[in-house]
Amino acid sequence: MRDIAYPSSRPSPNLIYRALTLLIFLEAPLKAYADPGSGLLLWQLAGAFCIGVMYHVRKFFSSRKNKK
Repeated sequence: MRDIAYPSSRPSPNLIYRALTLLIFLEAPLKAYADPGSGLLLWQLAGAFCIGVMYHVRKFFSSRKNKK
């Protein structure tokens, strides 16, 4: 039986290099601003993420402890 060469699902380094080059040289000015309340929203998001991680770690270890 012959081996069939399938195309790789990863993009070639040459394609990535060309895309990054185009992004650098074809940049357009950004017409937006950051709302003063955006910083508080980012802090709230970071806090919620940390609390969520702590909850899941506690749940994981308590379920491991109860199995013994």
